[in-house]
Amino acid sequence: IVNVFNNQKKKLFNKVRTSLLTNRQASAHEISEALDALSAINTNDIAVIFMAGHGIRDKDGTYYFLTSDGTLDNPNAGGISWNLLSGYLNRIKGRVILFLDTCHSGSIISETVVPNDELSQEFFSGKRGGTMVFSASKGRQYSMESPDIGGGFGIFSYALTQGLSVKSKDADQNGNGYVEFMELVEYVSKYVDNTTNGEQTPWLTRKELFGDLPLVAVE
Repeated sequence: IVNVFNNQKKKLFNKVRTSLLTNRQASAHEISEALDALSAINTNDIAVIFMAGHGIRDKDGTYYFLTSDGTLDNPNAGGISWNLLSGYLNRIKGRVILFLDTCHSGSIISETVVPNDELSQEFFSGKRGGTMVFSASKGRQYSMESPDIGGGFGIFSYALTQGLSVKSKDADQNGNGYVEFMELVEYVSKYVDNTTNGEQTPWLTRKELFGDLPLVAVE
């Protein structure tokens, strides 16, 4: 995702600023710092946030994105709650696109995996305009991954990167030279549905429509 948008410098976007947190770097503190920094962007900017990992809920039903220093037994100590995430996004002045590759089973037992429909209902309980969430799976489905997909990609994440780069011509359905957000949604949804034989269905939630917008220039 970072490489995709860095490649758009001086093409679609004048400037591209990125913050990448992987593996042990993706702690609750570091993620919170990165989200807080987005409050500095202006109304003409676009914030693209990509989060991949496990969504879990505690015994009280509170939902968390489990960070690198979180545990299943105590997600509050090392997790990002959706209420906290919503607070950060409410301070972003520009348009926000949030890609969520969560809710895959992995090593977590099915009882702890967060269904994306419930997660998004929690997320959208507050008032915040200009936010779109495109998540990897619908309802109680899980986000799948395979060693045969890009060397171990999540299927949703792989489709995103392909549609925004080497397969951008395929995603650009209207042939205007750009992959627009809704074109990406359609490309990714079709790829994931076909690859998983309908067992995983990407899901788009709109908090407030801000119109379609180009994400990348076609390669």
